[in-house]
Amino acid sequence: MILVACLSLALTACANAPSTGSGTTGEGDTDLVAVLRDASERTFEAGSARMTFDFDLSAAGRTQSMNGAAEIVFGDGDPASLEAHMSFEYPGMGSGVPGGKMEMIVARGPVIYLNADALAAMFPVETPWIKLDPSTMGGGWSDMSSLGGGQTDPSSTFGFLYGAFDVEEIGEETIDGEPATHYRATIDLEAALDQVPTAQRGTLRKAIRSLREQAGGTVPELPVDVWVAAGLLKRMSYGFTMDAPNGMDGTVTMAATMTLSDVGASFKIDPPPADQVTDLGDLAGMWGDALDEAPAS
Repeated sequence: MILVACLSLALTACANAPSTGSGTTGEGDTDLVAVLRDASERTFEAGSARMTFDFDLSAAGRTQSMNGAAEIVFGDGDPASLEAHMSFEYPGMGSGVPGGKMEMIVARGPVIYLNADALAAMFPVETPWIKLDPSTMGGGWSDMSSLGGGQTDPSSTFGFLYGAFDVEEIGEETIDGEPATHYRATIDLEAALDQVPTAQRGTLRKAIRSLREQAGGTVPELPVDVWVAAGLLKRMSYGFTMDAPNGMDGTVTMAATMTLSDVGASFKIDPPPADQVTDLGDLAGMWGDALDEAPAS
């Protein structure tokens, strides 16, 4: 499931980078920390938003980019309440997995539906959509539940701002025709986990654990730029460099930007028609058994 793992990382890796330091609120920036926390809380409590996102991953002198748009109903922080409709362009991911367009629907997490150019090279199905439901699939697919929860839920990133320190106000700017105030800060996600409201803590904890596993356990502190408009999050931008994982030489640089609009709007997100969907659980004999028997890495 290389494709799924890469999509998961692209949506959350930069936002989920854990800190190796122990950041603390700098003297004199307490009010600015409060501004970011208040914007985080108000945006989360609004319950929904549209967003556009851009993600770049650079390694071994090569940069791959992914960009797209989404409507998200992130609800109350429970992954089972998540609803989302995303569409994006993604890069090729090696031999037999070409780049292309992806459409993803999370009707009620953790069940997800995928429609992508690359799926034709991976799964022998005749329908345009496939359904991934961890409850009907083999044990080798159990980690798919994270895709239907925190890893496709941008509300998990809002809680990161509870770990902001060394906050500075950069100035006033205009984003999508809307006046916004630009702030720059550093995020300590261990501190965020201590301070974030209880409703968001479980999702945040899983997101941090997931990235630690993907990044081999070591990621630097996360610098972040945040734009706040009318008391709500308007844009968040991240970027960091870490040692390449899995024995690769050199470093990996990640950068991501998420821009929000229509915060609090009502979105109706429905699953695809049943006759256009193949439940991947029905193919468990072909895929799930092989994964269940595969040795642990």
